Amino acid sequence: MKVLKTLENNAFHLVLILNEGKVPSAKVIGEIQRKLTSQQLWNATIYIISNVSTPFYFESVRDLILNNVRYSLVFRYAGKSQEDLVKLLNQLKDKPFEVILEKETPTYANILNEMGIDYIVLKEV
Repeated sequence: MKVLKTLENNAFHLVLILNEGKVPSAKVIGEIQRKLTSQQLWNATIYIISNVSTPFYFESVRDLILNNVRYSLVFRYAGKSQEDLVKLLNQLKDKPFEVILEKETPTYANILNEMGIDYIVLKEV
């Protein structure tokens, strides 16, 4: 477990907010590659905010897991509520991270805007 924590502490952190459906894995993998390459890192911790609970959220990220051969990825279910998102973002404030929304929703977008956090939207409403 200590090795896993070391990997996570030295990783790029990605918050992936899922609303419905599957993640467009090519876009997510592209974003991860762009970020990791620019920072010369080989591992990422991906925090999932989703209405689908653990372990069922893995269905949404299956393609991402199966199509990854280059990077070490750690997946963490971070919850489903707005409060869970705020708590997670406060924990990550001193670490390099990025937020990706599966699609733009006013609820999550407002929280991110209020906290001054930039985000990427994978598909439009």
